[in-house]
Amino acid sequence: MNEPIKLGKPDARGNYKRDLGWKMQDGEYVQHRFYVGKNRETALRRVERLQHLWDALEAAWKEQRQSGVRSPLHLGDERPLWNTFTLAVAMAVARGDVEVEINPAADEDFAHALHSPVGL
Repeated sequence: MNEPIKLGKPDARGNYKRDLGWKMQDGEYVQHRFYVGKNRETALRRVERLQHLWDALEAAWKEQRQSGVRSPLHLGDERPLWNTFTLAVAMAVARGDVEVEINPAADEDFAHALHSPVGL
């Protein structure tokens, strides 16, 4: 990601936003909209961090597909997707939070793998 970050104009409430990555919603692939704040410089930094996170998720997805090893941290079949956990982290980044609390029970497959004797 060497391209300059593009950030449009703020919405009617003064919030900057960025649509980034994909998720499943009602059986369809849709981009997730992140609201990254009202200050342009802060919003640019947050978008840059979100882009780095999405780039890392895409790389992990490609590696997973090439290796053929399925991970309980499901990142998508046909394309990389935000999952329960990666989206929670991304939303925290968009808000500017320095910490994020993850509930392992929020994703049934991941919770099962986490508590399995075999583990992750």
